[in-house]
Amino acid sequence: MMSSVYSEGIMKDLGYLEENISKRPITEEIQPRCILFKTNYRSTDEAKNHIKKLEDSLKKYL
Repeated sequence: MMSSVYSEGIMKDLGYLEENISKRPITEEIQPRCILFKTNYRSTDEAKNHIKKLEDSLKKYL
């Protein structure tokens, strides 16, 4: 499972954990249902290939 952004080391050091601690119950509830998608593909063709794979997976499970 991914950790919440505000709990990453650098974000703690910068004070974001303390700043966002009141939002923690909401974040901790939502975080396990989040999906992280890569967005910086080297080319449109590479992105299209991954989009096709995602579409195929969604059709299979939905």
